[in-house]
Amino acid sequence: MSTNLVNYLQIRLNQGNVTASNNVTNWSGTCYITPLIGAFLADAYFDRYWIIAIFSIVYCVGMTLLTMTASVEGLNPSCDENGCDPTKSQVVVCFLALYLIALGTGGIKQCVSSFGADQFDANDEAERKKKSSFFN
Repeated sequence: MSTNLVNYLQIRLNQGNVTASNNVTNWSGTCYITPLIGAFLADAYFDRYWIIAIFSIVYCVGMTLLTMTASVEGLNPSCDENGCDPTKSQVVVCFLALYLIALGTGGIKQCVSSFGADQFDANDEAERKKKSSFFN
């Protein structure tokens, strides 16, 4: 996704190669750091189920907004043979969508596998075998 996102930022949002690459790297890093927030919230304040539910909604809102920035006429930069001319609000909405996705990823990534493993009963032999294959 990173390569395509760099190309999108360059072509549709008129960012230079360095700026687009830097923005994608920052976004990708945010996707990897936000699971610390999700893990802390799941362990300290809520349980994994509610974190997964809440952050899945945030993730879906981000994906919907990102899809809209590429398809809805008012959110999609206007382009002609000379290139694209995005407005400030179009750029802001695009980055808002990307960072909502990063935040949603942070709540889902670290909780899903352990939440799935919790569904197996450790006292039942058949489920214990299924649990061991769950991670393989």
